[in-house]
Amino acid sequence: MKAGALALTLVGLLLGPTLFAKENPSTVSTAEYYYRQGDYRQAYPLWVNVLERSPENLNAFIRVAELMLWQEGRAKIPDRFRLRLESPGLNREERQLLKAKFWQIQIAFLTDAAQNLYFQGKHRLERGDFAGALENLQRASEADKGQFLILRDRAHVEFQLGQWGPYYETLKLAQRSYPYDPQVRYLLAEAHLLNRDTTSTLELLKSSDPVIDPKEKTLLAVALSDSGARTQALPVLRGLATSLREKVSPVIFYLLGDVLFANTATRSEGRRYLEKFVAAQSIPAPWDPFHLSERLSEAKRLLALP
Repeated sequence: MKAGALALTLVGLLLGPTLFAKENPSTVSTAEYYYRQGDYRQAYPLWVNVLERSPENLNAFIRVAELMLWQEGRAKIPDRFRLRLESPGLNREERQLLKAKFWQIQIAFLTDAAQNLYFQGKHRLERGDFAGALENLQRASEADKGQFLILRDRAHVEFQLGQWGPYYETLKLAQRSYPYDPQVRYLLAEAHLLNRDTTSTLELLKSSDPVIDPKEKTLLAVALSDSGARTQALPVLRGLATSLREKVSPVIFYLLGDVLFANTATRSEGRRYLEKFVAAQSIPAPWDPFHLSERLSEAKRLLALP
């Protein structure tokens, strides 16, 4: 059995008891018969017909998405799931079910070739052969466009090789493939900041669940500050400086110092934060999404003022 067929069979089995929860089995028996037989070409139009007759049927929506993957590829799948997940009226359980099925579909391999190339790349990655891993993962990406695991690991290898431009573009593809992975969301928000795109950073962070992770809060504070929304950024900055203490990113010291230094009433406090920022700096890392080198020069300029 091919990788894609096996993956769909597994997804179908996982769908299991929920499939007929909201539908009379007699109306879908023929469609499901062909599906269970592995005759996806026959099952697909029948399930599409079921969904057209009952657009709110979540189980029919999932079956159509599974079969669309096998019949048409995954190009249309992210938008279909995103629109459905953004639609009103879904309860928490239905939303979780949709996200789980979306994930299962986007990590399924459509071909044996793509699956083999992916695992060869993983093996090379584990051995530290980043150039070899990237070659395998690039070929896997061509063999199965939009497959989430391939894109996620390809981005990781591109980062290790210092290929910031390709890394950024691959993260965008991974985020589009499955926009609910917290690690990819964080990395893409960070990459947006490196490219001085604060608007995309804010849109990405605000599109997720409430930002509570300190690392994401740091990105949010930087994006708000750099976009000119200092009033909104200040409570986030103070909260991070207070709660994290010694673990706070030095960029928070700079941003707090910059805001407070501009006000004569709080200039002394701002100066203390700028001094902490300067003291915390070391040799800049190649990956510098917060542009610390530039901020260091500005901090020194401000501290030289009376």
